[in-house]
Amino acid sequence: SHPGVNLPRQRFCHPEDARAQLRQAIAFHERVFGSRPRGLWPSEGSVSDEALTLAASEGFVWAATDEGVLGRSLQMGFHRQADGTVSGGHELYRPHRFPGRGQGDPGISIFFRDHQLSDLIGFVYSRMEPHAAAQDLHQRIRAAGRSTGRSPAVVSVILDGENCWEYYPGNGREFLKSFYGLVARDSDLKAVTASEALELAPHGILTHVTPGSWINANFDVWIGAEEDNKAWDLVSDARDFFARNSLKPGLSSKKVSLAQEELWIAEGSDWCWWYGPEHSSAQDEEFDFLFRKHLSNIYRMLDASPPDELAVPLKRPKAWAVNVPPSGSIEPEIDGVVTNYFEWIGAGVYSPDYRYGSMHGGSLTEGHHIEALYYGYSERGLYLRLDLDEVFLKQHRDFEIRTSVDGEKPVRVHAPVVGGSLGPIEFWKGEEQPVPLPEGQQVQVALQRIFELYLDYSVLGSGPGRARLRLQVSLWAQELPLQVIPQEGWLTLELTKDLVSW
Repeated sequence: SHPGVNLPRQRFCHPEDARAQLRQAIAFHERVFGSRPRGLWPSEGSVSDEALTLAASEGFVWAATDEGVLGRSLQMGFHRQADGTVSGGHELYRPHRFPGRGQGDPGISIFFRDHQLSDLIGFVYSRMEPHAAAQDLHQRIRAAGRSTGRSPAVVSVILDGENCWEYYPGNGREFLKSFYGLVARDSDLKAVTASEALELAPHGILTHVTPGSWINANFDVWIGAEEDNKAWDLVSDARDFFARNSLKPGLSSKKVSLAQEELWIAEGSDWCWWYGPEHSSAQDEEFDFLFRKHLSNIYRMLDASPPDELAVPLKRPKAWAVNVPPSGSIEPEIDGVVTNYFEWIGAGVYSPDYRYGSMHGGSLTEGHHIEALYYGYSERGLYLRLDLDEVFLKQHRDFEIRTSVDGEKPVRVHAPVVGGSLGPIEFWKGEEQPVPLPEGQQVQVALQRIFELYLDYSVLGSGPGRARLRLQVSLWAQELPLQVIPQEGWLTLELTKDLVSW
């Protein structure tokens, strides 16, 4: 979907497999629900003229994908304004009609989801108090609806299959209950199915849909990287082998059917989600093994020996977050810059792992904003330094850094940044309301190129040899959590008289 992508050794093009899998999906839906499906979210929201024409020919009335695909198709952007409305909302918040590629094609309606709203549910609201999250979503939907003026607005909120609810308190029950309660009491909003929405708003017309998926309106996650392309080449080889050998005399129809099922499994998009640099999980080795096992089974079911290359793992070893403990006492100047090379020598360093994510967020939620957290201590207190990504600092003039230290006297420091400069610092002791900052130099905060914070032991109620502390730093924007350090939740600090052991 763009000219710069590196392609596999051979092109994989089998629309007949896509059609067969759609038919299998329709049959499965009919068995389970007793009715034929009217619409579909294609794998990864991936669409093209060819894919939509194929889906329409199989009887689908509507399909859905991401707003980025609509933006590329219309050569326009959808920008969120300060009041919550969206420029271009008159196009985004209505279904569009794709008439097909030729005379006689049935055509299909397309919904383009609001990427930000969908990502907030998928990746952000789970970290917020459920009722506050529900209120935030409700207000954002209302603001989106104002983008079309007096015309009806169809705001599509669609998650790409990942089960985000396991990350919510109570599996999202309180969030959903609160949200739908707000919708039910709002006379301006109505929750509808996609089929119902087709009757509520006039359609736009798209004679061509730019090929793309729900991520960046292209296919880069699934193709182009060395691991991705190798996986596609292995699938191509297996598909060619199946075509040459599935009709050989002597093969049982059961074995051929099993080989075809293994092929369809290997053609699924989930495998190349895990290959390449974008995503990783603790189960990388298992996924890699399963992919190669499914491909091997194609050969085995057709009474052949799998190629030796299927024994070789495709996925490279993961790079976990790196945490280097402190090696000595420090006493840097709290001024928001690295005053000299030596002032943070001896500090501990936590470097986030940006291959860890199993899901994929957007610009507000992807969580690649913090480069490193430095931490250390002196005889007087605790020092923290946060290095923020330069791109984040340029794009976000308003954000907030929240530091929590859980110890004998739990404290929280909220440092708002307004227009690129530090605003009034908020300070908590325990679960109380914010209190005035302690007098003197007990709490010091600075931000220029880096963020620096000093907390005196008198504030923490701790000191060398006396306590264990837990530390957490989080980055927020627009009242939404973007990233937490450490990814695992907390860093634990043993304050010893000699050195700190994290």
